Amino acid sequence: MIQIHHDPHFYEKNDCDLPSQLLLAQPGSFYFAKARDGRIIGASQGFVDHIGLPVTAIISHEDREIFRHDYSNHFRNHDLQVMNSGEPMYINLEVLPGKNGLSWFSTIKSPLRNRQGKIVGVEGLTRDEHQTYEVLKDSQDFRACIEFMHRNLATNISLARLAMISSMSLPTFNRRFKSTFGCTAQQFLRKLRLEEACKLLRQGRTITETVERCGFCDQSHLTLEFRRAFGLPPRRWLQQGQT
Repeated sequence: MIQIHHDPHFYEKNDCDLPSQLLLAQPGSFYFAKARDGRIIGASQGFVDHIGLPVTAIISHEDREIFRHDYSNHFRNHDLQVMNSGEPMYINLEVLPGKNGLSWFSTIKSPLRNRQGKIVGVEGLTRDEHQTYEVLKDSQDFRACIEFMHRNLATNISLARLAMISSMSLPTFNRRFKSTFGCTAQQFLRKLRLEEACKLLRQGRTITETVERCGFCDQSHLTLEFRRAFGLPPRRWLQQGQT
């Protein structure tokens, strides 16, 4: 039996079932659940280990008590969309801070319903993309392609070039890359560029230099990608991390 840390009072009061063992046992994935007011009321051990805080500092606490407020606001907006619409949401390549710094995850969120079908919160399953990459990085099919991306972030990298490096046709490359890594090559490249941009900005590099070294079209493009990933433009994102 896989352990689920939870707030028993919430589940009893709302007549709500605990998640199935199938959800908790997904390899490389973490389970979480939140009440309507934003409190975390359920978390797998993997989620707790990633955050690096005691269970008592996670269960019954809101995201804003655990994460920087730009991240917590980003998470809360998605949670509200899911609860208000009643529909699942798939979020490809979002950042989840943890004890080892920034990590990239793909997350699916769904309304948390009680036994009467009423929406009482939101639950989700998030997959560690870095863990997936570490497992697959030595794959001969994509090793040269990934290394090429890392070496050439500042240049315009076409999918056709990546397919050629991988000795595949473009349709085959697109299909197999997504099947292997859970995202498209373009999304993977975007992740690498944002990771590098975060590192450069923390090192004190200018916005202009970061744009050039990471392969963004211009400052507006960098700002757009930061807003998509973090909910803030680069300078404000950096300031939040220093407060």
